[in-house]
Amino acid sequence: MLRKFAFTIDENMVRSFLAEHVEFSIVTFEYRGTTLACIKVNKSNVEIKSKNVTYIFDKNMEVIELLKTKVFLSYCHNDSCIADIFGTKNLGEY
Repeated sequence: MLRKFAFTIDENMVRSFLAEHVEFSIVTFEYRGTTLACIKVNKSNVEIKSKNVTYIFDKNMEVIELLKTKVFLSYCHNDSCIADIFGTKNLGEY
């Protein structure tokens, strides 16, 4: 059984949880005769963070925190072409 949402969504409060560049809207819709609301966050070419933390969906569509790790690359002259890739390309492409 669904119940109506008994609160209002404060756009300023939502904005305080998201980075400034993030675009979102608050949408209300009818489902089985009940009015529901959701916060719709638009897709972005950059990470969308909440309280300065990036989250992603895993393969089971569960929300998990994205952990970033710095990598130290040690190479010799023969490997410099590989180091150039890391230095000039967005690693998300590989």
